[in-house]
Amino acid sequence: MQILGLIASILTILLVFIGLVSQVIINFKRKSCRGLSLIYFIIIFFAYSAWSMYGVSISDWYLIIPQIAGAIISLILLFQFYLYRKSI
Repeated sequence: MQILGLIASILTILLVFIGLVSQVIINFKRKSCRGLSLIYFIIIFFAYSAWSMYGVSISDWYLIIPQIAGAIISLILLFQFYLYRKSI
């Protein structure tokens, strides 16, 4: 079970750092969030946050670490929506 948890954690971290971080970089370069759904990223933030809290409640570091990373990066994306709001 620990191997499965490790594999799932690594894949989630890759998803966060390849998918979400690349979107943060694209937004920064364009100074715009045009074409992105604000609702979608709000849901992503709350989903990662909820899974993080669940991981904390059961003391599962394989769940906590990747979910907190996702919550932080999605929060940065939400900040970009605020920062570049005139460009939406």
